[in-house]
Amino acid sequence: MSELTLLSYNLRRDTRSDGPNRWRRRRDRVARTLRGADIAGLQEARWPMLRDLTFGAPRHRWVGVGRADGRRHGEFVPVLWRADRFVLEDHGHFWLSSRPEVPGSKDHERAVVRMATWARLVERGSGQALFVLNTHLDHRVAAAQVEGAAQIRAALDDLVGDEPVVVTGDLNARPGEEAHSVLTGPGHRVALRDAYLDADAAAPDTTYNGFAAPRPGMRIDVVLLSSHWKVSAYRVDMTTENGRFASDHLPVEVVARLG
Repeated sequence: MSELTLLSYNLRRDTRSDGPNRWRRRRDRVARTLRGADIAGLQEARWPMLRDLTFGAPRHRWVGVGRADGRRHGEFVPVLWRADRFVLEDHGHFWLSSRPEVPGSKDHERAVVRMATWARLVERGSGQALFVLNTHLDHRVAAAQVEGAAQIRAALDDLVGDEPVVVTGDLNARPGEEAHSVLTGPGHRVALRDAYLDADAAAPDTTYNGFAAPRPGMRIDVVLLSSHWKVSAYRVDMTTENGRFASDHLPVEVVARLG
């Protein structure tokens, strides 16, 4: 398998209060970013936004469901891939709660409903299988965030065979905080490493801008990789157009190959 470009990107949901930063003003730029990725995990995507991206990035296919009802309502955490390079072999999703099969379920009163989507992709030609999981952890309740990370770790140990693994997501947690440590810590059959650790020393230590300016130390969006991978490049795209970002988060792009 040759090099792949992997993308994690929180799109910022479409909301009227964003005014000049509303989705319709940003969607073409997001689509351009997506077109450069072989595999992507998106966060805060809603059904109309994904419909837009289907037209804006026509080579890509996706799987995912809305977190509110398991169909089209609420935010999605979809997995996307280039259909000319990969075939979908299997996929699924679960809610980050004690009732993972129940749409809209959560365990903490102040927490937001959160979930994970996964896909097993097979490269055309080589037959190489990959396991990709995408998520968006809670931002209100620390316990929900950590429990969600632990649930994802357990799911990976159950679902993954010996194939290479890619985990994308907005963790709402920085390196060194507990949720990030749960995902990248020892003691699991599937070990995960933050691709940032293989980045150039000048790589920015942030993935959040709040539609204003990159905020140092706010590296909460990640690409985590199993030991099968060798990272060639790690990038955080800080491009603006007319002084505006395409989202309140910055896209994380990782170029990697099987080592």
